[in-house]
Amino acid sequence: MVETSDSSVDGECLVGVLHHSKIRQRVVEIDHPALPSVVRVEQRPDAPFTDEADGTCRRIWPTAVVLSRYFCANPDMLKGKRILELGAGAGIVGLVCAALGAELVVITDMPEALPLIEANVQRNSAVESQVAVMPCTWGDSEHENAILERAGGKFDLVIACEVVYKQDSSVLKALAETQRRLLLDSGFAMTAYEYRGELFDDIAYFDAVNALFNCEAMPLRHYEGDLAEDDEEESRYVYWYKPLRPEIMSS
Repeated sequence: MVETSDSSVDGECLVGVLHHSKIRQRVVEIDHPALPSVVRVEQRPDAPFTDEADGTCRRIWPTAVVLSRYFCANPDMLKGKRILELGAGAGIVGLVCAALGAELVVITDMPEALPLIEANVQRNSAVESQVAVMPCTWGDSEHENAILERAGGKFDLVIACEVVYKQDSSVLKALAETQRRLLLDSGFAMTAYEYRGELFDDIAYFDAVNALFNCEAMPLRHYEGDLAEDDEEESRYVYWYKPLRPEIMSS
């Protein structure tokens, strides 16, 4: 169940807002029987941003809500795990993972995006002790090393949700390599992706990640609910990635 804490927004408006991410000053609530408490996350789409932060990190995107629902339906995959979220935006997915029993969740994004994530962590004080907020520019070895030091090693699960969209090919390759470098050989990377009819623009990511991982795709339509698109074709997927060979990118 997803709700908003904004008296100016009714339910019908919420659906449109989550599809187009144009609402201002809104708090989204994720409520589910698997959660010990409601997860509340604010978005700030009209906050100032620099050339390096294009504003998308201030928004809560529909696929992030859908992925949160998926995790709520499958909480056992998270319990006791060490989880990294890349390009977390407002932090909704990582906070849901923490609330569902992850041992540690490191929530990352560009440095300019961190104040909003930190505010949302404070808003969800019940999981604050399980969460670390850190900068991670993909491919930045200093950022990666700092994350590994904070976590005490690599991660069981590395999540990237709605970050593969019309990025430069070098950025997409760096994302795939960062996923692999920070992941345990026994772990999984997960990429939640919404197909918008322009897959060719994102092919550099899929080429790079398929060179490092075995892939299994799973549609998310079952978890979309009120966020489902009108057409009958699947548009949102989770790609599960298992490392091909332990020696790749292990240094």
